[in-house]
Amino acid sequence: MALKTDNFKKKNNKRNLGALIGSIIILVIVVISFVVSPAIGQIGTTDMADIELGSYGDEKITFSFINETPFRTELAALSNNSTDSMDPRIAQVAYKRAVTKAAAIEEFNKNGYEISKEQLDDAVLKSGYYNVNGVFNTKVFKNTTEAKKLEIRKNIERDLKIDTWMNIILLEQKRSNKYLEFISSMSDNKRNFEYVTMNYSEYPDELVMDYAKNNSKKFTELSLSRITVEKMSTAETIISSLENSESTFEDLAKKYSTDNFKDNGGAMSSSIFEYELESVFGINDSSEILNLKVGGTPAIVEDNNQVILLTVNKEIVEPDFSDLSVIRNYMLSYERGTIEDYFYAKIENIEDNNLNSIGLEVKETGLFSINYGGEQLLSTSIDRVSQDSIFSRALDNENFFTILFKLEENKVSDPIVLGDSISVFKLKDEVSEETNTMEYVLDSLDRAMLNYKSQVTEDLIVKSDKYKDNFFPGYLKILSINNGY
Repeated sequence: MALKTDNFKKKNNKRNLGALIGSIIILVIVVISFVVSPAIGQIGTTDMADIELGSYGDEKITFSFINETPFRTELAALSNNSTDSMDPRIAQVAYKRAVTKAAAIEEFNKNGYEISKEQLDDAVLKSGYYNVNGVFNTKVFKNTTEAKKLEIRKNIERDLKIDTWMNIILLEQKRSNKYLEFISSMSDNKRNFEYVTMNYSEYPDELVMDYAKNNSKKFTELSLSRITVEKMSTAETIISSLENSESTFEDLAKKYSTDNFKDNGGAMSSSIFEYELESVFGINDSSEILNLKVGGTPAIVEDNNQVILLTVNKEIVEPDFSDLSVIRNYMLSYERGTIEDYFYAKIENIEDNNLNSIGLEVKETGLFSINYGGEQLLSTSIDRVSQDSIFSRALDNENFFTILFKLEENKVSDPIVLGDSISVFKLKDEVSEETNTMEYVLDSLDRAMLNYKSQVTEDLIVKSDKYKDNFFPGYLKILSINNGY
């Protein structure tokens, strides 16, 4: 079985007895400053037994003000022995790690695994606890108390169990050689294309202006105030009050409205355009709204089982088209077909399958293989080969791969829409060779499976009937004692 003792392995081959003693002194100082000092006055009056934070089967996750526990070890590792190590975020991460390791020990024990005496002896010898200058020192060993030796063996055995079980469930993979060969071969066939791209932002301003003038009503700007009520009878009461000059729209909004604008007298936070009336209020015919006057009788709109009274709080602004970005953004959202038709017409002017004939910059993709979704197991993908930002939209575009890898030589592809652009391609190079990527695939598969199985393991642990969570009550108890409450 795998042997891994990183938690107890010497960090420096030149570690000596003085460094070991120094580390112990530092740990004692941290324990006293963080735990013992705040709680020392409580020992006589407070139960200082271990505080249980949770458990997995027979393995308990505890905190002690006096003794080291696995949770305290994780806490110290995460906070670099900081006296602020009971930060709730750090404490929760430490707890999750302690739970995972407790589950590993529980499952190791319950599934009949054992650490042999020879394994444990070897691990203790290699741990570095009794080393001076990287070599086992018999004097250090003899001067270590039997209680300390037993503690060291117990901790190392615990880590061996954790590492062995984690290796079994996370690292041991069953693989099909045929499957791996197939994945590896998926990068063998690669193609390189010339292409030209037309961005929607290049749609001419004069055509944007033509659209704006032909659809000017859509861009009429409205500053609206609203009152939202549940019943039509309430709306009629409000209208009557306004017509009889008994109250203002603003005061009635504060009195009756149920929406978020009531405290502002019904005034909406920003103006809207005519074309937005349908999406905001469900209004298909805007004629009544466009005829509203400041201080006039509101329009009544029924939408989503609500009754809304609408009025204008400023004069309606007719569009002057000084800022074409509003119209251009509208067209990108609602008139993409109009923009695309313009570029399709340009593509039809390509002569003799020569991309240079339409006067745009011709680029190259570089050699890439079919890799739908940009799967990391495969050695190439279009977004890794080319730096052109449009290809981030190609990864999940089945049409992109289908068209390009069926494209014949000396032919120009059908137009392909990628985000806010249209591109056409022409095959330039094609290679078919064994890429020998088996090692890359294995490494990638190991990483992917390790991440996946780690997450699945965590999920299974917290959903297990063996798992009992008492973290927050236990954590609050620790803080209470630590702060002298």
